[in-house]
Amino acid sequence: MKHFFLTILLIAGLISCDKKIEIDPSAPQGGDFSLPSTHGEFSSKDHRGKVIFLFFGFAECPAICPKTLSNLSQMMKSLPESERKKVEVIFITVNPVIDTLSALKDHLTKFSPDFKGGNTNEKQLKEIMDKFGASFQKYPGAKPGSNTFSHTSDIFILNQAGNFVDKLKYDDSVQKLLAAYRGAAEKSPLYAKHRSHRVIKSRAENKECDLAQGSCELDGFELTFSPRPLTPEKTFQIQLKNKGESDLLPIEIDIQGIDLNMGYIRPQLKNIQANHFAGEFYLPACELSEMKWKARLILKTKQGHESLDFYFKTFSKEI
Repeated sequence: MKHFFLTILLIAGLISCDKKIEIDPSAPQGGDFSLPSTHGEFSSKDHRGKVIFLFFGFAECPAICPKTLSNLSQMMKSLPESERKKVEVIFITVNPVIDTLSALKDHLTKFSPDFKGGNTNEKQLKEIMDKFGASFQKYPGAKPGSNTFSHTSDIFILNQAGNFVDKLKYDDSVQKLLAAYRGAAEKSPLYAKHRSHRVIKSRAENKECDLAQGSCELDGFELTFSPRPLTPEKTFQIQLKNKGESDLLPIEIDIQGIDLNMGYIRPQLKNIQANHFAGEFYLPACELSEMKWKARLILKTKQGHESLDFYFKTFSKEI
């Protein structure tokens, strides 16, 4: 399996503004979970008072999972022994047939004997992953009868109260992991701010522009992602101009994977000058050779909130 990174190709197009598409912008809220583990039944409720570092993957994962485990191992070694008891690391496999609890225990011991491995059926696995906006997909492997997997690569952090308070990239530094542990108790739930309007209607869609090549316009708004070309795992800048000078107020841009649920990337927009807004976002590592995304510009209107919808596609190589 090859891990790859993301470059952007916009593939969106304009449809009639009277087409009403209802979308749910709710973000993953986390929550308690339980499953069989290498150390007996694991229930997050039983670990109140500890910080839980949770992530998903599989034992034969060649790059992302070993990097995650190595960094978490270094983080644990950096803590005094008294503090190590206040941290739980659990690695839940997306390949439960091959990654038995016995196999997981042997694999995780290479990094730390205290790391826990979780294994459960596909239905329960998806239920747990949905809580955190994570997902996976199975593909035929290089050898006949074998499989390989793409999966969300983020590390999800639950604080001492069991709240989902942080999300880190798989290759974030040991220092960032330590900071996440030490600051977990003071953090509010990551997606604490809920919209009271749970349903947002689409105002218009754009399917005829390529953000990787330049700016795109829709309903008087000009949207630009930069720098170009879009390169792996970097922060991209958003520039948004209200060229129509309407009274529509941009609030944020929701970016969500269509082919694979990567959770919401939800950059806020700041009004930097008249009719000019800016923000930034980061696209995570992904293992699909091609992936479709939806980018929705959320607007505050007289009717409440509506969206201008763009679609783009990411590839393993720049095109």
